[in-house]
Amino acid sequence: MQEALVLKGYGGFYTLLDADGTQLICKTRGKLRKENGDILVGDRVLFSRMNEPQDDMSEGIIEEILPRKNSLIRPKLANIDSAILLIAAQKPVPDWLLLDKMLLIAELNNIEPLICLNKTDLLNEDEYAELENQLAEYEKAGFSCFMLSVKQNKGIDELRQKLKSGVCFLAGNSGVGKSTLTNLILGDDTMEVGEVGERISRGKHTTRHNEIIPLSDDILWADTPGFSLLDIPEEIDEYELASFYPEFENVGKCRFDGCLHFKEPDCAVRQAVRDGEIGRNRYLRYKELLQQIKEREVKY
Repeated sequence: MQEALVLKGYGGFYTLLDADGTQLICKTRGKLRKENGDILVGDRVLFSRMNEPQDDMSEGIIEEILPRKNSLIRPKLANIDSAILLIAAQKPVPDWLLLDKMLLIAELNNIEPLICLNKTDLLNEDEYAELENQLAEYEKAGFSCFMLSVKQNKGIDELRQKLKSGVCFLAGNSGVGKSTLTNLILGDDTMEVGEVGERISRGKHTTRHNEIIPLSDDILWADTPGFSLLDIPEEIDEYELASFYPEFENVGKCRFDGCLHFKEPDCAVRQAVRDGEIGRNRYLRYKELLQQIKEREVKY
């Protein structure tokens, strides 16, 4: 058996990339899916090659799914190394809360995030400065951030230089420019591009299936459908949420152990917000996510 990477799957057939860089189409045994669940794009698998392609064009059989280092439910991907988290400056308006949820998922799964703000060409000088300040809160927390204009091809080279080896996952809600960015990164017109709807200010889902595209010898690009809603991972409870905010570390000690940094007196995090050491907008969204977790736990 040989090892390969699952690039995409459709209708029970999977496109694999083997160690030699060759792509081939394989199917799987029924009992494998029954015992192990769905095969995900990004899975490392073992397959046996057929001597001759079958009538259904399959060239091999997937025999085993290798252990995953991480996996995502939405979108369904496995073994992701880094993530470009893309939001738009306008059309649609930036969804900072969705970005913070994406950061939670990235950190929970040990995925390195790269935060990108697209469509900066639509901004005037004051709007640009305001959003630059918003991104500065994330940079202060230690995240890599980029101001992009895929329409004008600005910031793309700087982003490309930050891509590391492994599978890079591109995430963002619909209409933020994911397909156009993919085309610029890949250097062709691989992805269909859609317009943002005027009435609802949301983009059309031009990417319909998860797919990994080899970008170079060591970088693999994962393109996925856009989304507008994202749940906070069930693994994160109200006492763990703060641990996903690196800017909360090293600001001093709160009076109470297990402080939620919400309304407690003598809270070092709240004091750091007042002192400007922690971004106020980011902290307010932390409180909003904390409240969502509390409401979720009450329901259960």
